Amino acid sequence: MRSSEKIIDHFIKALIKELPRDTKTKQEDQQIILTYQAHKCLIHFFKETPFDKFKGLQLPIDLLVTKKDKLISIIQSKLHYTRKVYARQCIGRKIEAAVAESFWNVYHLMSFASSAFHYGLFDSAELIAVASFSKGRKMNRLEEHQRSFELVRFCCKEGITVTGGLTKLLKNFADEKDPGDIMTLR
Repeated sequence: MRSSEKIIDHFIKALIKELPRDTKTKQEDQQIILTYQAHKCLIHFFKETPFDKFKGLQLPIDLLVTKKDKLISIIQSKLHYTRKVYARQCIGRKIEAAVAESFWNVYHLMSFASSAFHYGLFDSAELIAVASFSKGRKMNRLEEHQRSFELVRFCCKEGITVTGGLTKLLKNFADEKDPGDIMTLR
């Protein structure tokens, strides 16, 4: 067994331990299909650049080793095997950069990224989601007083899906900064 196959096999075993017992798995070569209740998740493992039109999760093999817990959490969310919280029951507000950085380093697959404005969503006193935005940029297509901002990061706490969470944080940001537009990069 090649080292990449061992890594994939080890990851799949760890993943299956974290999923409900009635999750069905079907493994073929470098991919696995997981089915939990009515939800499916296709995972493709790759070493090189992934297929352009591939639908599902594309997991680089190096992340199976370095970010295994975060990947398992993402897969659980794709299968709807998380606690659901509704944003209308939460409070969104500005948070300090240090709080956002700590949240990103724990919960986001790509960890912290520099950004200017940070907003958190709170369920009671618990921080459950964070969105961060860039500084405003002048764009020729916008009016003189308007600025374009970038959504740099958004994620929820592990094991939680927040329905309407991003929308609520976008609204908090828009109410405060009055952006000409908000963009995000893939």
